[in-house]
Amino acid sequence: MFSSISHLLEHIQEIEKEIIELSEKSTMVFGELIEQNSIEVDEQITQALQRQDMISQQLNATVDAIEEAKRSMQKCQEGMQNDALSVERELEELDLALQNILVNAKEKKEAYSGHFHSQDDNEIEFF
Repeated sequence: MFSSISHLLEHIQEIEKEIIELSEKSTMVFGELIEQNSIEVDEQITQALQRQDMISQQLNATVDAIEEAKRSMQKCQEGMQNDALSVERELEELDLALQNILVNAKEKKEAYSGHFHSQDDNEIEFF
């Protein structure tokens, strides 16, 4: 079971890494076009580039969460294989670890959101 979940998480992680790479390349192309065409960078362009960066930050946070979940599952799986009596303890530790990973991921989502969903959608607050 853990192996199947781990493989699924690895697949999701690979896709997210590819999306991050595409996003970064896209940002570079826009930057080059702006420079080559001497386009004045206004507020709208700045916000679009900031939103692109927010996407990468959010995906990086989920990649990190997936990696932590995979490590926790691996530890649980190893414990279960080594000592059948520790299965319940390992599962409880895995449950707690996954809960903490979720809390951390949600905190990162909020921190990396740039408060994009503010009352004024034209305003993005960065730290």
